[in-house]
Amino acid sequence: MVSAAAAGGLLINETQAITAIRLPKGVSWGVCTEIKNATWLKSAGVNYIEENVGRFLMAGDNESRYLENLALSRKSPLPVLTANSFIPGTLRATGPDANHTAILQYADSTMMRARKAGIQVIVLGSGAARKVPDGFDKEKAKKQLVELFTKISAYAARHRIKIAIEPLNSGETNIINTVEEGIEYVQLVNRPNIRLLADVYHMMKENESPESIRKAGSMIIHCHVAEKEGRAAPGTNNENFKPYFRALKDINYSARISIECKWSNMEQQIRQSMEYLRTQWNES
Repeated sequence: MVSAAAAGGLLINETQAITAIRLPKGVSWGVCTEIKNATWLKSAGVNYIEENVGRFLMAGDNESRYLENLALSRKSPLPVLTANSFIPGTLRATGPDANHTAILQYADSTMMRARKAGIQVIVLGSGAARKVPDGFDKEKAKKQLVELFTKISAYAARHRIKIAIEPLNSGETNIINTVEEGIEYVQLVNRPNIRLLADVYHMMKENESPESIRKAGSMIIHCHVAEKEGRAAPGTNNENFKPYFRALKDINYSARISIECKWSNMEQQIRQSMEYLRTQWNES
């Protein structure tokens, strides 16, 4: 399917990014970063880029900038397969000021653009948007989120996108803090395109056992990783990821794992991090 978009004569082929993807068998390794870093990341052994929704897709804003980013992705040596930071904190998902209508309009625009860019999974972390306001009943907030996720699933189906709910540690938000908790939301929504993300950093911050990964099983469609101390790049402090990687292997996980960390100098650290992760994975 080909659609024309006016931006200096740019013609966008919606299948181009998808058909060009050539990933290795088994787990693929990515980095949460800007697409402009793709060339040297590929030389370091990275397989794909995980972009930021607001920065890359410019959802609901700045069509020309989005088309520039899209054109850049067509030329990129690495595909942009995933995107994070789905719902901005200015749009409330819980509490008395929840605005699901605005969120759904934003989500529709975001997923339309994501599909054209070849993005397959959008990460729904959005800790600020989903944070339960002080004094608001948490069970009501839970129902609000289940209702919202269910409605989002219809848009995700339309655009052939999968949503990965990301549990965030309790220092970042106050609801859906563990994979165990995320499992319940996926079950309550009960839609095939609303799945779950396992972030090893957040799991370690919450002292959550790798057993939660085994319990989630095929619900997990995406993963993030960073060291617990300072959210450092993998290999900085020789964090042991093997128990979590072993759990992923036990559920036959063969999708994507993105490094989402605080780099001191990404260009200098990336080769060490990639080597460290692959060694930990192989030894798990």
